[in-house]
Amino acid sequence: METVVAIDPGSEKTGIAVVTAPDCLREKRIVRTEEAADVVAALLTAYSVRVIVIGDGTRSADYRQRLETIPAVQSAAVRVVTVDERHTTEMAVARYWRCRPPRGWRRWIPTGWQTPPVPVDDYAAWVLAEKYFGKANPEPLPYLMKD
Repeated sequence: METVVAIDPGSEKTGIAVVTAPDCLREKRIVRTEEAADVVAALLTAYSVRVIVIGDGTRSADYRQRLETIPAVQSAAVRVVTVDERHTTEMAVARYWRCRPPRGWRRWIPTGWQTPPVPVDDYAAWVLAEKYFGKANPEPLPYLMKD
């Protein structure tokens, strides 16, 4: 089974997800963008990853240059693949609400009218990984934490 590190790059924060094909989320997090290359490098080693998936949005060209500083990428042991980032934010918000449904009185308000209380960049990275694996309409999947 192939494992990828997916990245939703941003100017201040970056969403990162580790996903094993076809549908197992191993880890996800949001980090400060200046720390992201170091976090990705550590995840490449921890999960024996050979592919980094990155969204093709606004920050992707700048971010690819940051990834080139990682020794495994420089040596071509890990390849960087760009994935279409259109609608990933909307899919990430929908995924967030499916994974963490509103509680209390908020459960009576349609989630389409609500804003998640936290950033969803990590969910967007998760969606990007699923797009890489060919899932046309990513659905919520089991969340498995690394022991």
